[in-house]
Amino acid sequence: MNNKEELRRKIGYLESRIDQLETEFAYIHSLLLECGFPDGVNTLEKTIVQLLAESKNPLNLPPEDDDFHSTQTIDPFA
Repeated sequence: MNNKEELRRKIGYLESRIDQLETEFAYIHSLLLECGFPDGVNTLEKTIVQLLAESKNPLNLPPEDDDFHSTQTIDPFA
């Protein structure tokens, strides 16, 4: 098989995979719309990012002060 034929075969395979992935993406997007995600995949992405942020900080506490270390003691009478 010469180089041109091999490249055409690879291009055909890649075009086929792109079509398959676009079809799957469209199907998932439509399912998300039906499930209440108003912008489909975009809304799902934003939701996941928010959930991950909340799981790292479940009580929504402010970030810890880097200048304060647990070995420091504070004298309330000072």
